[in-house]
Amino acid sequence: MAFRPPDATQRRFYAQAASNAPSTASLLPPSARAPQGVQAAFASAPPSIRTVSSTNSLNDSPYSGAAAGRLYASQIQSISDKFSLSPDPQSWGTDLSPNHHEPDDFLHNPDPRRDRKCDRGGSVLTCRGLSNLGCLVFLAVGLVALFAGYPLISYFTKHSLSYAGGFNLGAGAHKINSFVDGSEWQLVFSDEFDTPNRTFWPGDDPYWEAVDLHYWQTNDLEWYYPDQVTTRGGALEITMVQRPKNNLDYVSAMISTWNKFCFTGGMVLTSVTLPGANNVVGRVGYGATLEGLWPYSYDNCDVGAVANQTYNGEPQAAMVNGDPSHGEPHPGPVHSDGTYVGRSAPEIDIFESQITGSPLQGQVSQSAQWAPMNAAYEWKNITGNFAIPNSSLTQLNPYTGGIFQQATSGVTTTNQSCYELSSGYSATYGYEYKPGYTSDGGYISWITNDQVAWTLDASGMTADPQTQIADRPIPQEPMARHHPSCGSRSN
Repeated sequence: MAFRPPDATQRRFYAQAASNAPSTASLLPPSARAPQGVQAAFASAPPSIRTVSSTNSLNDSPYSGAAAGRLYASQIQSISDKFSLSPDPQSWGTDLSPNHHEPDDFLHNPDPRRDRKCDRGGSVLTCRGLSNLGCLVFLAVGLVALFAGYPLISYFTKHSLSYAGGFNLGAGAHKINSFVDGSEWQLVFSDEFDTPNRTFWPGDDPYWEAVDLHYWQTNDLEWYYPDQVTTRGGALEITMVQRPKNNLDYVSAMISTWNKFCFTGGMVLTSVTLPGANNVVGRVGYGATLEGLWPYSYDNCDVGAVANQTYNGEPQAAMVNGDPSHGEPHPGPVHSDGTYVGRSAPEIDIFESQITGSPLQGQVSQSAQWAPMNAAYEWKNITGNFAIPNSSLTQLNPYTGGIFQQATSGVTTTNQSCYELSSGYSATYGYEYKPGYTSDGGYISWITNDQVAWTLDASGMTADPQTQIADRPIPQEPMARHHPSCGSRSN
C-alpha cells in the first residue's frame, strides 16, 4: 500500500502539550523540559561577556544554570518525541478502507476471467519442467535398478559350478566307468593344457599354482621354481635343468591345486610322458604345516595319537585328534555323539617313477602313506585285503615305511614306449578311491597304463593290538592335487 506524507493538520502530534511525567525515551529530566512555545530568553538578545558577573571567569557559561536549562530545552527536542509515531496508521494519513484502490492491486487479486487469455498462452512442456521430470525419472530408474534390477541380474547371470565337468573335452569324455565295479562316474574337473605358454605363478591360474621352495623333507637336490613349468603342444611341461639356485645345483618345478581345487573320494587320472629313457635313473613342501598331520589318517584318541610311537619320539603326535584337551580349539566337524572328528593331512601318490632291474627298465611306485603305524610297519597284506590283477607287472613294494610314515605301495612296470626319449607316447596314471572304513567299503585302486595296477582295501589298515592302535580309514580329508616335480610332460 502507498503512504502519503502527513499534512499540516497532522503536525499537531508534535505540538502536544508537554507532560510532567517522566519518559524513558526522553534525553532530559522533566524539570529541564521547557514549556511549549517561545521563551523570554529567546526574545531578548543574548547577554554579552561584559554583562556577566565579575564573580564568573571568562571560561564560565554566560547563562545561569536555570536559564541554560530552559534555553536548551526550548531549542532541542528529545529524539523519541521527534520520531515517535502513533500505533494507528490512520493517524499517519493512510487509507485502510477495503474500497481504496491502489495501482498494484491486480498483482494481489488474480481474476480467472480476466487472466484466462494470458494463462492459456503458456505450455507445460517447458525446458525446466522437462528437466525436473527427467531428474525424477532418472532417480526412480536408478533406485529400481539398484534394489530390484541388480538382484535379478545377479541371479540370472551367475554361473554355478557345473558337475558336467571338463575343459576342452567332448561329450563322450564326461563319464567314465569305475575300474573296480564298473559303475558310471561323472567328470567334475579336467585340464587338457591345450592353451600354450600358460604360466603358474601365484595368481596366474585359477586351479594351479607353482611353488617356489626347496622340498627339504626328502632332501631333494633341486629348487622348485615357477619358471620351470609351462604348457606346450597340448601338454603340461616341467623341465629340470642343472643351474645353481639358492645353494642347490638343479632347478625344477612343482604345481599344486592346494586351496584352489580339493576333492574327497573319486578318481584322478593323468596322461604322462616320463622323462629321459626307460633305462636311465633319472602343500607339499611346507614342512611346518605337515608336522603332526602328515601322513595321519586317524580318528581315535589312543596311543596312536601320541608321540614316541616308534623311535626317539618320532613321528610327531596327531596334533588335531578327536579329543582336544585343555579347551584347545578344533576345526570340526563332529560325530553324531558330539565327539570331534580327527583331522589330518594324508597322502596318496599317483606314482613315483624309478629305474630298476636287470636289464634296467622303467617302473612306478604307487602308494599311500599312513600314521599311526603297525608294528614293524607291517600292514595286513593278506589275501582279501589287497588285489593285484597282473602279478607279472605289479608286485608289492618291499619298502613299508620309516620313522615318519608307514607305506602301502605297489611297484608296476610301465609301458616302455611312454618315455620322452623312446617313442614319446603318453600313458595314463591315476587312482580311484572311496573314503572310509571296512564297513564303508573303503578302498584305493591305482591305475597304470589305463589299467588297474593294484587295489588296497580298508581291511588292510585295521587295528593292531601290538601297537594298541585302532582302524585307520581310507583318507577322508579333502585332498589337493600336486603335479609331478620331475621333468615330465602331462597331457
